[in-house]
Amino acid sequence: MNCRKNISKLFNYLIINSLHNFLPIFLLGLLLGLSYPMWAQGNGDTEAIIRQYLQTLDKINQKQLFCNENTININRLRWNNNIKYQRQEKFYYSINPDKQADLHFLQVRIDSLGGEYQIEYLFDNQGDMIYCRERKSNFREKYGELETFFRQGILIQWQEDKKIILSSTLTQSHRLHYFQQSASHYQQKFRFLMNQLTDKF
Repeated sequence: MNCRKNISKLFNYLIINSLHNFLPIFLLGLLLGLSYPMWAQGNGDTEAIIRQYLQTLDKINQKQLFCNENTININRLRWNNNIKYQRQEKFYYSINPDKQADLHFLQVRIDSLGGEYQIEYLFDNQGDMIYCRERKSNFREKYGELETFFRQGILIQWQEDKKIILSSTLTQSHRLHYFQQSASHYQQKFRFLMNQLTDKF
């Protein structure tokens, strides 16, 4: 009888110990299994976005897209506080058969005492931002280039200096919010200006 009890205790111990050791591995595998398809799909989407980005740059070089440019302090004079500052905004777009302007690409450049700063926005055919690229030089930041990829307004990949970052921080959340808000601001600005010119198309 005691032998059976001892065997039963040993059996229960082995089961509990096995579950204790196996459960973290199981949960980790489950989490990886849930997250991997999202990143795999994201990688497929990012490749398509990069192709569209390169095709858009080629269209710009071939002068196949219209361009509106807005420059602040075009002659680079120093302001009263002796600060060097120049800002350029370039809107690249096409005119569709309905005589509406479709914004495809936006580039903003800032040249100041703090260094050079550039941010680019790529939009799909529905007008949604699918790619944002931020580059900095001589700025006190932990990265020189930041790339964010989107699908239907949702972030699918975050890259700092070509390195994919899977973790999320409060700083990233703030940058992401800024990218989305600034893209929306520039789109509204573009539509406001172009709506005044629709009779010219």
